[in-house]
Amino acid sequence: MSTRISQDDKIVIVMGLTGAGKSKFIEYATGSNGNSVGHSWRSHTSDIQTVRAVHPANGGPVVFVDTPGFDGTFKSDEEILAIIVDWLTKAKKAKVSTILYLHRMSDNRMSQSATKNIRLFRSICGKHAMPNVVIVTTMWSKVGRKDGIDREDELKKEVWHEMLDDGCKIERFEDTRESAWRIVCNIMKNPGASLLIQDEMTGDTQESPIETTASYYLAGTAENNSPPARASANVLLSTKLEKLIKGLKIAVPKLKLAMKSARPQYENMVVVMGLTGVGKSQFIERATRSNGDSVGHSWRSRTSDVRAVRAVNPANGSPVVFVDTPGFNDTFKSDEEILTIITDWLTKAKKAKVSTILYLHRMSDNRMSGSAMKNLQLFRSICDKKAMPNVAIVTTMWSKVGREDGILWEEVLKKEVWDDMVVNGCKIERFEDTYQSAWDIVNKFF
Repeated sequence: MSTRISQDDKIVIVMGLTGAGKSKFIEYATGSNGNSVGHSWRSHTSDIQTVRAVHPANGGPVVFVDTPGFDGTFKSDEEILAIIVDWLTKAKKAKVSTILYLHRMSDNRMSQSATKNIRLFRSICGKHAMPNVVIVTTMWSKVGRKDGIDREDELKKEVWHEMLDDGCKIERFEDTRESAWRIVCNIMKNPGASLLIQDEMTGDTQESPIETTASYYLAGTAENNSPPARASANVLLSTKLEKLIKGLKIAVPKLKLAMKSARPQYENMVVVMGLTGVGKSQFIERATRSNGDSVGHSWRSRTSDVRAVRAVNPANGSPVVFVDTPGFNDTFKSDEEILTIITDWLTKAKKAKVSTILYLHRMSDNRMSGSAMKNLQLFRSICDKKAMPNVAIVTTMWSKVGREDGILWEEVLKKEVWDDMVVNGCKIERFEDTYQSAWDIVNKFF
């Protein structure tokens, strides 16, 4: 079927972070039998894809627009924004009827990339388009119903409230054709709308992609939907990137020195690292039986500083200190700030030997996002090859993924993402969310 856009077409734009289920939503709605859906660890949709369908109620033509996910494996958000803007600029003949922003309920934190990209989405749409916007929550099968509802209510009150005030709706996608069309049909009752970014690109001002409101959000400079006085966003982004690189060049050598020079006295130290929301605090809770005192359950990143929890090794009675570190891709802190916090703590903790470094990865993530890839590379640079025999990548949240799918996913990651670390002696271990499982992993290093 042709996907050339006409004036009669109703346009449904589907957006969101990579791995949120955009292509899957379109598959269910259009019956495209998985042809548009990606199952690799990589971001699958690298360009705009359009899929034509017939409205089940009135027989009218509907075009679903599958966009590349923000926080993609290889493309930057700037590149993805340019792709979306280019398509919207060319598709002038059709009104945008519906804009869907997909959010997966399996994410137990709003990471920095998720927080940034919901702001970016708002700046693409603008206030006047919000009555045509739906935040679609996905992957309900990977979260307990009560936990999911509680999390959804919290997000409505603390993250999405401004969009809701402007007319945006929240809907749950239940992985069925009926559910997909219920969401689309409800919002299609509203008249079509142009997006703010379309107006900026095609209006009298003829803005370039790097001078739109959305681009200023990417640069981290817009406040309350108002861009600053004229300044090229690509220059601002370059400045921000240079600052991060400069900070990493200072912090990474300091951290390596701290890990190498730590005096082997007193206690063994287990440093637990990873992205926000991967289960670091929960791992430590299980190992130390600290009854959840150290674990965060909010949508925000909970561990904002380094925390040490003392335990006794059940195998030999020796003292062990678990070090709970702030998660990378934190809700509020930059990776540069987090690296500095970890470095400073390890530099001061000279009386403990770093015996083990655990890097946690949640199996419920069906893609390696750009932030996940970036922070894995950062972790590699911290540890270097010589430290790899003391490193384990610990896979978590197995209860949120089918066992067979999880094992296949783990094998793909071993071969295509973690392969160089494994070759240098890094271990891959599964955390089964128990006291025994935590100590089985730790004692492989003692």
